[in-house]
Amino acid sequence: PLGADFVNSGWIELYGSYAQTILDNEYFRLNAGATLKLSRGISGAHAVLQNGKFESIPGGDPARYNITGADARFGYSSNYDRWQNENSRINNLRNFLTYTEGGASIDVGAELLIKTQAVIRYGEDDYFDYDWKLAVSLLDLGANQFKYGKQSRSITGVQNGINNVSLNQKFDSTIRSMATFNDSLATVAGQFTALAGKFRILNPTRLVLNADRYLLGGLYINAEVSINLSAVFGKRWLYVKEMNLITLTPRWETPRWGFYKPLSFNTQKQFWIGGAVKAGPVLIGLHNLAYIFSSKSLHKGGGYIAIIISSPNVNGNKREKRLNFTTVNNR
Repeated sequence: PLGADFVNSGWIELYGSYAQTILDNEYFRLNAGATLKLSRGISGAHAVLQNGKFESIPGGDPARYNITGADARFGYSSNYDRWQNENSRINNLRNFLTYTEGGASIDVGAELLIKTQAVIRYGEDDYFDYDWKLAVSLLDLGANQFKYGKQSRSITGVQNGINNVSLNQKFDSTIRSMATFNDSLATVAGQFTALAGKFRILNPTRLVLNADRYLLGGLYINAEVSINLSAVFGKRWLYVKEMNLITLTPRWETPRWGFYKPLSFNTQKQFWIGGAVKAGPVLIGLHNLAYIFSSKSLHKGGGYIAIIISSPNVNGNKREKRLNFTTVNNR
């Protein structure tokens, strides 16, 4: 049996966070918080092929095969139907974002700071000083909703006499749209049904365990394990997964400057060596430095750039502090 599956989910979100120091003494500090995120699903798609079967036709040259079975299902979000070539780009973007569905998710987490027992200088706030910081969080628990596009379909079985030669003839270079693709698909499918209504795709829900160790000066080392949880809801649900699995990041960091060297092994069994630089409010980096050194093709991965603007009075006036470490996740 042959099979394949694909799920894509893209969204924009507005979020609000609340955090609180729960315990604070001379040895430990325990912080906990939650983030509620309201989203709009701007791009959703899924496809699955199951029970694909074929048998060889004897004596063929070149070889020929009868297709004896296949079940398939594919759908996409309806806002793609609103993109029309005759409309302006502004109108297309407006329609594309207007005809979207809402979603929601939540993050919750806690961190335990094991304080350094060094003597605090007079007038110094040691809120961020620690030898160890241990954290656990549950991220992206929620889903995004989409409305099926008008060319979404489900097929069960194939008609008699369909082989690889007839498939090549029916699905040739003249197919330029989903409508013409479905016209050809209807001639080979056993049962052919349009999909309507709405579908939901679970966000990449994951449990993240993090340990951050202060070494000396501005040197730290961070270790993180990310455990995907979306699949526990079963195959009846559509879901996307986080690529992160294990990451080890040595770094040198001050309030103004930072250099980061993440070493990661992801769920696709790929080993990446990344890099990032912080200069004032600007943070820029790559998950995989092979982007730079590859002359033939780009490797899988991604990059990020952020401008972080903070109020100087959020945590009061501090002469020095050790900064929280924030992991930038692959998407």
